[in-house]
Amino acid sequence: MVAESCRDISSEKVEAARRRFDDLYRRFTRSPTERDLLPESLQELSSAVEELCVAAEELRQQNDELLATRTLLEEERHHYQELFELAPDGYLVTDMYGVIKEANNNAAKLLHLRRDFLIGKPIIVCVSNSEHVGFRRLLARLQRESVSRWETKIQPRNGPPFPVAMTISRIHDDRGKGQTAAGLRWILRDIRQRKTAEEELKTQLRRISVLRDINLAITATLELQAGLEVLLDRLTMFFAYPIAATVRLIVPETGKLKNVVCRGLNDLEWQAHEPASPGRRTEEVLRSGLPVIARNVQTDPHTRQPDFYIKNNLVSYLGAPLMIQGEVLGILCLYTKQEHEFTQDEIDSFSSLAVQAAIAIHNSQLYDRLKSQTHELRHARDELELRVEERTAELAKANEVLKSEITERKQVEEKLRESESRLMSFANQLEDHLIANDRLISVGELSASIAHEFNNPLQIILGFVQNLVQDGSLPETERQDLQIVEDEARRCRGIIRNLLDFARPTSNEPTPIVVDTIVRDSIKLVQGYLDKSNVIVDIVIPPDLPSIHGDPQPLKQVLINLVFNAVDAMPAGGTLTVGAATDDSSHLTIAVSDSGQGIHPEILPHIFQPFFTTKKKRGTGLGLSVCDRIIKAHGGSIKVESRQEQGTTFFLHFPLVEGKHNAGLS
Repeated sequence: MVAESCRDISSEKVEAARRRFDDLYRRFTRSPTERDLLPESLQELSSAVEELCVAAEELRQQNDELLATRTLLEEERHHYQELFELAPDGYLVTDMYGVIKEANNNAAKLLHLRRDFLIGKPIIVCVSNSEHVGFRRLLARLQRESVSRWETKIQPRNGPPFPVAMTISRIHDDRGKGQTAAGLRWILRDIRQRKTAEEELKTQLRRISVLRDINLAITATLELQAGLEVLLDRLTMFFAYPIAATVRLIVPETGKLKNVVCRGLNDLEWQAHEPASPGRRTEEVLRSGLPVIARNVQTDPHTRQPDFYIKNNLVSYLGAPLMIQGEVLGILCLYTKQEHEFTQDEIDSFSSLAVQAAIAIHNSQLYDRLKSQTHELRHARDELELRVEERTAELAKANEVLKSEITERKQVEEKLRESESRLMSFANQLEDHLIANDRLISVGELSASIAHEFNNPLQIILGFVQNLVQDGSLPETERQDLQIVEDEARRCRGIIRNLLDFARPTSNEPTPIVVDTIVRDSIKLVQGYLDKSNVIVDIVIPPDLPSIHGDPQPLKQVLINLVFNAVDAMPAGGTLTVGAATDDSSHLTIAVSDSGQGIHPEILPHIFQPFFTTKKKRGTGLGLSVCDRIIKAHGGSIKVESRQEQGTTFFLHFPLVEGKHNAGLS
């Protein structure tokens, strides 16, 4: 268009010059006297020729610019076509009424239709029928808005509907006056995986919330029956389908199972159904200490009385042991009203509930024993007071010579009262420590459960990041950023794995332990706490140290307790040093040193006594006592050296000769 305009201007100039020359020529031929006009005419003609040359040069430059512009437009069109075809999401172009004009390959794959079939079809034919009303409202809204986002369901010809996220923007036509909408651009993204991840996250959050409620509920009371009632009430909320649940406990005197409490069953019928001996599934749970499942107890050949299960509509079975510290207290059973395939996540969650229930039952039994012992002490006190009264009556009748004996009796009475007061104070303190330890155990179980629950979403994140890193179309800077995300995700996965290893029950079987490995694993678990407390760790362990024999998890607990105590002794930060060496051919020593405030000489002899603590509101007084017990169980000993304002060092001595400490680990 620009070239044609320039060509028209040049033609006009040539025509004007030609008319001027013809006019001058006619004037010259009509009047030879006007010859003096010839130089003027030639001058004008020369100017016209120069103007024509300039116009011709401008026309040539404009033609070059036009050719370059056309080449650039063709490259842009080709680039746009490549982006359109290679876009990672489905890409459609429609008119304002949703009729498809263009579609890329990903859009055809997403809609399960051929590209040639899509062209000319309204996009609403691919939308689920239940979403048609919302789709029409979306088209009406796009008449006023430039960009809109909408989540809907796509209905393929073969297969169930699936969710899709749409981003729609208007295409403006700049021709003419003002801007008018020439069509719509549609970006379609399959969000099935995101929806599945969201549903899984909601389910996990709901289960964690129920676990927290159960933990708070069963630790709020020490009465056995009340705690089990609360447990089964919350258990019915944990599963999204109808269930029945029972708790059976082992009677210590007879070693037999006794029906205690049930939910979803008639209590009288259930008590009447109590078998004389455990069934096949119950024996397997008690023997193995692991959960046992049955797809259908009504048809299972191991079921001895299927009529009871048929009458009460009990189908699928899941049983878990109520076990604490290797001792089985009973069994927790769950039945579904319809045939159900239990997932591994459901089995793990149910096992966690069984662990919490076992802790609550164990604490209730300890509480009952404490009440029984308190009652016995009160009875003994009453008998003693009765004897004292009888003796006092006898002394009242005696001679004045026995006044000294009366004085002695009063002293005995005073000592008895003081002893009773100390006994009651000790009983209250013991009960408080039992409750505190129960909460610590529950928090540990809950932390391990949360770490396990978050491991699956973290694995999904790591998988997606690895896929993106392998995408060769991404820029190098973005791939480097994704590589950092992948490394950090792997580090988080390692932290969670270490936490789960630390929370896993001990094996009770002595194994060879590499000192450097167990020290570094323990430091990794508390590295975040050390960094927050401005504590620098220095590990000095020779590479050729011999191994020691024992259980790794209790030894990690000892090292972590010593690290926490060291950090408390350095409130403003400092240096924590962990070293190891062999002092002779039969012993190995691990030293844990801090640069803190040190321990007062008057306190130092008492630090390994149970319930002795200087942390009035934060400590239980059991940390160093437990450390001492664990080290002795490994056939070793623990020593301490401390100087005020110079620091404290704990020495852990272990024997290197096999067989000397194996008995202590059982």
